[in-house]
Amino acid sequence: ITYVFMQTRMRDDYLATQMVTVADQARIYSERVGNNQGDAQAITTSMANISGGDIYFLLGADGKYIAHSDATKTGALSTGDFSATTLHSIEATNSFKIIDEAHGILIASYKQTPTSPTAVSISSINKRLAGFREIRNYLLVQIISGLLLLAIVAVGVTAWVVAEPVRRLS
Repeated sequence: ITYVFMQTRMRDDYLATQMVTVADQARIYSERVGNNQGDAQAITTSMANISGGDIYFLLGADGKYIAHSDATKTGALSTGDFSATTLHSIEATNSFKIIDEAHGILIASYKQTPTSPTAVSISSINKRLAGFREIRNYLLVQIISGLLLLAIVAVGVTAWVVAEPVRRLS
């Protein structure tokens, strides 16, 4: 029970840290686009390539994609890709972040000014938890190895304690 509790707590903390990273990526993306107005699609593609497959897009006030890491979506409406609640939250604030466990994604957005387009970064929870799983598995192997060694020592000590009186009798 303690292991499950600790694992859940560590996973949540690790995921919260990764959410901060995704939010920082959205802010950096917004600033890069703001500094290079004409290159929005190129910057979007570059950000997606650098991050190893995260999704980036600029969302206009009309709900259309100004730039998207999937270039075929540029100019299309975003309403089919998100729930109305999520889309409203992204558009309504200058900075937004959510861990969407139901869809397995982290979503963060950033808007430099109320009139600028919204820069959004989306990352897979599974991708972000890969490092956590490696650490967890390493620790689990270490714990099991330690318990196995402890069991071997306990069996050896028990055998010696039980065998000692038998040796004295013979």
